[in-house]
Amino acid sequence: MQSSHAWSQANLAAPETVEITSRDFTDGGSLAPRHTGKRVGGENLSPHLAWDELPTGPAELLLLVEDIDAPIGANPAVHCLAIIEEARLQTPNELPAGLTARNSGPGVAVLRAVIGRGYHGPNPSRATGRTATSSRSTHSATAS
Repeated sequence: MQSSHAWSQANLAAPETVEITSRDFTDGGSLAPRHTGKRVGGENLSPHLAWDELPTGPAELLLLVEDIDAPIGANPAVHCLAIIEEARLQTPNELPAGLTARNSGPGVAVLRAVIGRGYHGPNPSRATGRTATSSRSTHSATAS
């Protein structure tokens, strides 16, 4: 039986995973304080991201940055949600650091997430006492 979900359609086919790298952090490494929330002394600047060359065909990517260690209810906190139009990026397969709602750059449409519009770095509440500066770069991507 064929699935009726939109992401199962042939024109939305995408690789199972896309390797994402950054100049600003390594897999399992610490995130620089400037990329954390203002409550913990950061600047809320998004880190640089780059990804593998994608197969021909995808017109857009969906960037979803979740924090599985900071749930909001039953779901992870969403630090950033954006649609990326690859053909309009200044540098192919790359987002520079500093993505904000007001300064998203060509080819990037920042959407409203649960936390708000734009990038919102790790910003643990005073009640948790945790410093959230570690990031994992194990991501999957969906192309359309």
